[in-house]
Amino acid sequence: MQLRRLHRRGLISQIGKRGFSLVRLNKKLETIRGEFSNLKRRKYNQGWDKKWRILIYDIPERYKIKREYLRKFLKNLGFGKVQDSCWVSPYDYSREVSFFSQEQKILNYICIYEGRFYAGKKIDLLVEDIWSLNELFNEYEDFIKVCEKIKGAIITEKVNLKEYYKFYSELCGWFRRLNNKDPFLPREFLRKDLRTKAENVFNKLGKEIIRSINIKM
Repeated sequence: MQLRRLHRRGLISQIGKRGFSLVRLNKKLETIRGEFSNLKRRKYNQGWDKKWRILIYDIPERYKIKREYLRKFLKNLGFGKVQDSCWVSPYDYSREVSFFSQEQKILNYICIYEGRFYAGKKIDLLVEDIWSLNELFNEYEDFIKVCEKIKGAIITEKVNLKEYYKFYSELCGWFRRLNNKDPFLPREFLRKDLRTKAENVFNKLGKEIIRSINIKM
């Protein structure tokens, strides 16, 4: 059922071959769950050109379901909501938005503007408000503390083999959710680069768990 739905949306191709089918992922757009964070990360690594992209839409009420799809899509791409019909991003996602809008047949109701940003409010504070960065930063700090606490327990052998797997599985899910929530804003707006610190602590914990499991086995 899931494959059939993805095929209808044009995200995968089905190739018949001697009585069975092969499925190939289309590379036009990375919209399958789990790929958004990779796409955001690449935009982040490419650097910021100091321009902002403002997306404005006026979608008729009869297309309200498609409007909700668009909002979810923008949020997954890391856009921040300024108002209900106005979203902003520091990165150029025009290709992705265009493809999605054509697919949903709502392209005529969307406009994207690009340029410098000026506001009465200090830009750092404005960005914090739009993306609720304090909430995100606090969650990264909580994640780092938990990783460090578990690593300390492993080093002192206060957890058993079964608990290693349980803790690491839970942290994998938490870290994945954090990456999905993270808009991957330019470095200028990051506080102590908590994302990088969280990644480093998480990777070190994973290596410590593998080392400890190998020793116990």
